[in-house]
Amino acid sequence: MGDFGNLTPAFIALLVLGGQIGLPVLVLTTLRCKKLNRHSTFVNFCLTGIIYSIVFCLLIYSGNHRFGRSNGALCVAQASMVSGVLPMIGVSAFTVVLQIWATFQDPGSAIFTAFERRSVRIMLLLFPYVTFLCFLLAAILVATKVPGSVGNHNGLYCFFSTVAIAMYVTPITCAALMAITAILAAVTVVQWYRRWRVMKKAFPLAANETHAMICLRAFLFNVYTWIILIVSLYYQSGKNTGLLYLAEAGLPLATFLVFGTQRDILEAWGIRIGWK
Repeated sequence: MGDFGNLTPAFIALLVLGGQIGLPVLVLTTLRCKKLNRHSTFVNFCLTGIIYSIVFCLLIYSGNHRFGRSNGALCVAQASMVSGVLPMIGVSAFTVVLQIWATFQDPGSAIFTAFERRSVRIMLLLFPYVTFLCFLLAAILVATKVPGSVGNHNGLYCFFSTVAIAMYVTPITCAALMAITAILAAVTVVQWYRRWRVMKKAFPLAANETHAMICLRAFLFNVYTWIILIVSLYYQSGKNTGLLYLAEAGLPLATFLVFGTQRDILEAWGIRIGWK
């Protein structure tokens, strides 16, 4: 570990711009504009990004983020939430891709029908927060059983540095989730492309612009999942660098840039552009 307190301005700027300005505006726009059609799992994904941003800012907002300094209770609280917020946002990303994958199944199939049920939708929305709560409670239990396992060892936020929940459980869980999400996203893109080719043959004059932009956003979302995967694996190795922390802080902003620049979103903000 090392003192990365010099990265505080960039670290907090990325978190605030993405998770406390961009994503809240995107969520409010999605909920208030009737022309926008976004699934509830997408809105939920944005909400988990907001929570993620706030959790990582807690110690900085308290003014106790300097290397080796921290408020005991707040440090334990933040470390416990950090242990839960990474799996939470991983599960949330997975539910978004899972829902999209389900929509590409044949109408009337068991999978398609199941995902249309309200109970399944509620489960998809609750799953990230149940995951967060489980990791949070486990982390609090570890903190009470192993005094001194929590600390501000990077000058940015508190985390567990000497127990398995930080070194193995959380990063391995995130890595597994992101690997599954990336594979499922790739399968979904292939299914979508095959259907698009069929439609293209039936309607040769169909525009290519939408196709290109959808492929681009699918690619960017896959890049996003792999960034989380790499961050998780790097945590496990213990070879943390300043770039790692900036990548970690930039996840909410990446979410906003990928999904907040769609044409219908921009037009809802009064911005007219040429892409879709």
